[in-house]
Order: sequence, then structure tokens, then C-alpha cells
Amino acid sequence: MKTLFLLLFLFFFTLSAQENFEQKNTSSITAEGLFLKDSDSIHHTIASAYANYFFDSQTSLFAGGEMDILAADSTSLYKNSDGSNESSVQSGGVGMRHRFHKTLETGLLLGYTKEKKHETLWSRADIRLDINDESTLYLDASHGFYMISPLSTSLGIKRAHGSTLFELRPTLIDTVLLQGEYDVFSDTNRRWSAVLAPRHGVVRNNKWAVDLGVKAWLSGFKKDLEHGYYDPKLFESYMATLHATYGIFKYNTLFFMSGAGAIRDNFMHAYKPGGNIDIILSSEIDKDWKIQAKTGYMNNSQERLGDYYDAYYFGLSVMRRF
Repeated sequence: MKTLFLLLFLFFFTLSAQENFEQKNTSSITAEGLFLKDSDSIHHTIASAYANYFFDSQTSLFAGGEMDILAADSTSLYKNSDGSNESSVQSGGVGMRHRFHKTLETGLLLGYTKEKKHETLWSRADIRLDINDESTLYLDASHGFYMISPLSTSLGIKRAHGSTLFELRPTLIDTVLLQGEYDVFSDTNRRWSAVLAPRHGVVRNNKWAVDLGVKAWLSGFKKDLEHGYYDPKLFESYMATLHATYGIFKYNTLFFMSGAGAIRDNFMHAYKPGGNIDIILSSEIDKDWKIQAKTGYMNNSQERLGDYYDAYYFGLSVMRRF
């Protein structure tokens, strides 16, 4: 069960597009829906809404919540621990963002998250440090339920997550991403992850920006447990990547990101083909409204010839500025 991969790809490949959906220092309300499904017949639906109020150009207060619904087929191994098919989690909190300097911005969210039988702290903290014009450091930490399947959610497994992302821009057309992650789980498991992803711009004009690159991703878990999530001792992914941006109109942009290469985990005897594609359409209807639609698909071959794991997602975000 590898929904974890899709969620990580969704974050990692949409990172470059995220800056185009920021609030631009104006108060706003944002609503978002996301649906994911994989070949293990696990469905994950996410709905969220946040209100963001700027006191001034440096400080904002935000509040909101999320609803996660995870479902599995009746024959799935990833059903709830009580045998039912569906699990849901409600989360809510308040937070604040502040820019201390033109190079330093921080954010903190504190709240509460609840599953039918379990509850815990829901929190996120992040720091963005623009070291200079060529480099940016992102630090992120969070705590909450590990919502990978109905089983992992119904067991009440909690995750404390830490991430460091370093973005280096040595030239106007070159970017290098270095990312490290570490997770601590309440079921005594641990996870580490490392990513190296350099890319080079090959096309730059009024409509198109196209980058070609490579990406190496290694991750692993301390233990192989039967708790409703994929936990290989070692997973390897080596991909050639394509990042493309197309300006359709003045305020409408299409982002296209894909990767193709070889994957392997410690259960496999040889490297197998794998790949993904992500598409994001960002549109400003006017100065007050912004819409972002996204979809993606991933396909990784398995050990046995002809077997594969695949997953897809689609989502929609709507922002109203004030």
C-alpha cells in the first residue's frame, strides 16, 4: 500500500507552483477539495477551508479546519481495525504568520484533531529563510494522525514530522533542491527520506519555461509493521524529470511536471520502471478571485512481471481575496 508515495509526489512536484497561489499579503478565504485513489482501492477525500486576515504587510492571523475521509473496499486488507470500511478525521486550529525581515518568515498553527476513538494535538510550524538571491531554506514540523489508510487512521497512529528543504538557484535557469525528512510514529516506527533534484532551464520565452532534470529519492522505515501503511526498509527512486510552465493568458498559467525512471525497494530483486505526471492550472478570474485545479497519476511496476501499483488524484482550490 503506497499512497504515501502519491502524497509526497503531490507536495514535492507542486512546490514550484505553490508560490503562484499565495495570498499576496491580502486577507482571503480559501476552500479546497482533494480526492485520491490507488490500486489498493483506498479512497482518500480531503476538504478544507481557511480564513486569513492580514493586520499589516508583515503579520497575518488564520483559522480553519480540514475533514479527511478514508475508505477501503470490503475485501481490502486496509479496512478499519474493527472491520468497517471507512474512517474520518476532523481537524481545526488557529495560527499566525509573521515576516520578521525581508529574508525571514515564520508560521505556527495549533489545533485539535479527532478520529472516532482517538484525538491528539494538530500542529504545524514552518520557517522560510531567504539566505540570499540564490538560495532559500525551508524548515517544517508537524504533528497529527498518520492518515494513509482506514487501518492506520483507526489505530490512532500519530506522526511527528520534520522536514528541511534547501533550494539553490546558482543561475537564472538552474535550480537544485535538497530535501531531508524524519518521522517519529506512535507505533514505535521511524522513517527517513532524502531527495536530490537538480534541473536546468532549456526553454525561456514569453509563453514557455521548460526545465529538464534528474531526481534521486531514498527513504526507509525502521520496522516492517502491519499497521496499514507501506514501510519498506529501503525505497529507491531515480527519475529524469520535466518541469514546464505555459502562460495561457495574462493571469492563467498551466504547470506540467513529470518523472520517469527506475524504482526499487528491499522486497524487489531488481529495479523496475516507474513514473508520474502532475498538471496544475492556476487562473485569476480578477484581482479578487483565484482558482487552481490539479490532477496527477503515478504508475510503478512491481516485482512480478505485469504487476504494477498506480494511483491518481484531482483537486480544486478557490481563493477569495478581500
